[in-house]
Amino acid sequence: MIDYTRRWGVFSPLNADLSLGLGSSSLTLYEMTRVFSQFGRMGKRLRPLLVHKVTDRDGNVLLTDLGLDAFFEKELAPIEQEYEQKRLAALEELKSKPEATPAPADGKPETAKVHEKPKIYFTDPEQVMTPQTAYVITSLLQAVVSDDGGTAARARSLGRPVAGKTGTTNGYIDGWFVGYTPGLAAGVWVGFNEEKTLGPGEVGGRTALPIWIEFMRNALGDSPGQNFPVPSGIVFANIDEQSGKLASASSRSVVNQAFIQGTEPKEQSGNPSQQDDTDFYKQDLTE
Repeated sequence: MIDYTRRWGVFSPLNADLSLGLGSSSLTLYEMTRVFSQFGRMGKRLRPLLVHKVTDRDGNVLLTDLGLDAFFEKELAPIEQEYEQKRLAALEELKSKPEATPAPADGKPETAKVHEKPKIYFTDPEQVMTPQTAYVITSLLQAVVSDDGGTAARARSLGRPVAGKTGTTNGYIDGWFVGYTPGLAAGVWVGFNEEKTLGPGEVGGRTALPIWIEFMRNALGDSPGQNFPVPSGIVFANIDEQSGKLASASSRSVVNQAFIQGTEPKEQSGNPSQQDDTDFYKQDLTE
């Protein structure tokens, strides 16, 4: 998992244990926003633009020598170089790996070079994950906004597709929201320079989300809303929320979920024999 996140541009130290999956490691706002934006870019790498100075409307320099060049050279360049070396090595190994082919008429097996696309490392150096994986993540993050119980349901006020995630650290120390539309990503962090609580109940959906909504409303303006593009190899299925299986006539709560083709559930929820007895369209309407 750690190696996988490095290719996305994560440079902060990560706990090499199972707690990492629960979010036990801390990242910067820059890292979080960059990673989320790459989900929205169908798995394509995002390279940041550096701000060298900030001026006011009259040209007076407010900030300069921000140290960003040194930061990217120290933190990001080594990670990208390591990933590129691993990618090239994996591609070279893939080219040299023989694959058995059906035996010809003389009965002697032949071998052929494998020319399929690698599943982890890609021929395109800017591709850091498959478009299908990126879309499934986006679909899950859309539910944070679109579902009635979603922690970012207030983002529906933008009137367009939004994917994102709220975040709150223990003791209400930090409030987060990182989200994106098909064309724009932004992240908001709320907290103190010195670690202390924001106060009871000050979760990310309460502190950071309203700031994000206001920024996005002004940044997007009257531009037309667009849906997230769906790559090939994605299928949708109606899922029973209680069982996680395919929905049936007996399902009480159903959600339409995206899957990478071949990974969708095959088994239907409920008792098939009972479904045959209770399915409205199979009942004898003369009874």
